[in-house]
Amino acid sequence: MTSDRIQTHVDEQVYSPIDGMRVPIGHVADPVFALELLGSSVAIEPCSSTLAAPIAGSITFLSKTRHVIGITSDAGTELLIHAGIDTILLKGAPFSLHVKMGDQVEVGDALMEIDLAAIEEAGMAPTIIVIVTDNDNHSVVEKIGAGLVQTGDELMRLTA
Repeated sequence: MTSDRIQTHVDEQVYSPIDGMRVPIGHVADPVFALELLGSSVAIEPCSSTLAAPIAGSITFLSKTRHVIGITSDAGTELLIHAGIDTILLKGAPFSLHVKMGDQVEVGDALMEIDLAAIEEAGMAPTIIVIVTDNDNHSVVEKIGAGLVQTGDELMRLTA
């Protein structure tokens, strides 16, 4: 007897890039993120300053203001990690990069240091947004867990 049930499998897992409190994406102050206009997203209010790679791959984007990092995994998944809301206005001041374009990273490798106090003193939210920008390549983006997360905790499962 054969089964007509189609089995899906997890193609990739995305892990938390920072310690903090996972918050509903719809609560983020910026509507572009809150409405997930760039892709399926997870938001974290950070309580540590080191941003780590949430997926293994290569660095494929670095904003001039150092607040956005793009990573493309070996399987082709494209992620953006956005540090803070409206932090583009700070012109890179609170961010110290540990990577450059083309670098290969493993899950947990340090990407940047973030001066959370400087962001808050500027009246901005330090919210970290992890965005899957190639949603067309995944039939399911399952968001995992809620509440407190630590660097390396599973955030999303991506399924073809």
